[in-house]
Amino acid sequence: MMKIQGIRNVGNSCYFNAALQCLKAIGSLRDVCVGCKRGCIGCAVYNTITFNKPETLQNYLKNVFITGTQNDAVEFIEFMIKQLSLEKDFYGEYTYTRTCLNCRKKTFHNSTETILHVPLQDSDDDLEMAFMSYFSSRCVYNCERCGGMKEHGIDVDVNKHPCVLTMAMKRI
Repeated sequence: MMKIQGIRNVGNSCYFNAALQCLKAIGSLRDVCVGCKRGCIGCAVYNTITFNKPETLQNYLKNVFITGTQNDAVEFIEFMIKQLSLEKDFYGEYTYTRTCLNCRKKTFHNSTETILHVPLQDSDDDLEMAFMSYFSSRCVYNCERCGGMKEHGIDVDVNKHPCVLTMAMKRI
């Protein structure tokens, strides 16, 4: 029987431990890291995942993420994607359409994103519900046509799907 083991915590390393345990299933990340001998983040990730040596990655990150302080897994994932030049696998292209519910004026905003920050409204939200509300929601914005703060509908269209969809669930 195979023993399943997480990555050892070496003091405030849970942010990258959690992220790596999710990301190690992604083929393009493994391809970049396997056999890496350049002393880059790919090598540090490989040593952490393969040999459970998180000190290698912690040492690599010491000038970016301060050891002994609280760090963020989402920031770490974004940093890794850039450092390993994996943007093409993670970037999606989206159009956000904001419609004033009073005068029907539409405002469009195009965005390229690595991670979708999906809010969880309450403790009963499930992933599907949160995901659906991300792509169609309501907020209050200043309407240029009506003047003043008005309720707007927000719709998100996916123009280009990322190969790897990464979502950060955040509680409001």
